[in-house]
Formats: sequence, structure tokens, C-alpha cells
Amino acid sequence: MSPKTVIQEVEDFFGKQLPFDLRDRYSNKEILLKADQKKMMTVLAFTPPFLRANKIIIFKSDNSRPECTSSIVVGSISRQDTKGHYNETIYLALAGLLMPSSGTVHVAFQYPEFTPQAVEAEHVFLANGALNNGLIQPRKEGTTFYAETRIIKKKLQLVFGTTKIFFGVSAFGEITSVKFYLTNKDLIWKAVEVPEVG
Repeated sequence: MSPKTVIQEVEDFFGKQLPFDLRDRYSNKEILLKADQKKMMTVLAFTPPFLRANKIIIFKSDNSRPECTSSIVVGSISRQDTKGHYNETIYLALAGLLMPSSGTVHVAFQYPEFTPQAVEAEHVFLANGALNNGLIQPRKEGTTFYAETRIIKKKLQLVFGTTKIFFGVSAFGEITSVKFYLTNKDLIWKAVEVPEVG
């Protein structure tokens, strides 16, 4: 029996087939780490808001900079997540929450001594070729999404990356630049309560 390809290993772990764009892009990558939600919780000091990730695979860098890893997260959303929006459609702001929260998991595995927070995102936009021009609803039984994060560089306490999200077979949204700030885990416990004005 021939060994599994990278894509077969990814799809077996996720239990789902990848969108074609991701299949093409990751067919020659090398897997660095695979984790389910239980393992994610061991590296996250807190559960990121809007985290809907069920599993993550992180891939090794394919250039000379080992920090330039990439990842695919698989998760799901339901109509409960889009309730109250126009005809319960998936909206770009929701995608703009799902992408950085999924990226936070990636960065947390890469820098486990810190608590990463997405502090800045630029150019959140609808992807070219989004299904039905982005007018889509989650399935009643829930809809799978795939969030891709690519780390570009690290500078001091900032990690720079890009993210992309897929619903079904097609890309839905992208963030061309997202910054994650690496906070010391001990400092998180020293947060102060916001005072009232006056």
C-alpha cells in the first residue's frame, strides 16, 4: 500500500474534503502539527471570542525563515451565528471575526509562552469569485468553514500574517494584513476593570 499524500492525511484528520484552492496550495507542504479542540485548549490561556475552530493543522515553512508557517483550521457555524442579519446570511464582519480567532490558535501553538491577541486587521474584503457574490446562508444543520493563516514575519512582540476563509468549495473573505500581539501570559491576569466616566 502506497503512503498517504499530504492532502489525504489532512482530509482524513479533518474528516472532510478540502476546497480545491487549498488542495492545490498544500499538496507539497510538510505537516508540522495536528491538533483537535481539546489540544488547542492546552495552549490557549483563554478561549478566543468567536472561536469556532474544531481542528487545526500547521504546516512547516517552505522558505529559509522557519517562523513563516501556515495553517488550516476547520470549524463550523450555524444560523444561530447569523441570526438577526439580513435573511440570516453570512456577513463579512462575521468572517472578519472567524479569521483572526482561528489565526490566534495558530500563533498560540507557534509561541506557547505567550497569549496572542489579534490587535489590528487591514483590508477585510470579499474574495474574488465568492459564491453568489457572498450572498450565502449557513445550512440549517451547520456549515463547515476552513480558515487559512499564513505567517509572514515576526518583529519583537508582533506577528504579521494574512488570513483567508472558505465556506463550502469557494473562498469567501480575506484579510491582507493581520497583526497578533504576543502578551506575556502572566500579564493577562493583571488586567484592570474599565472605570465608569465621572
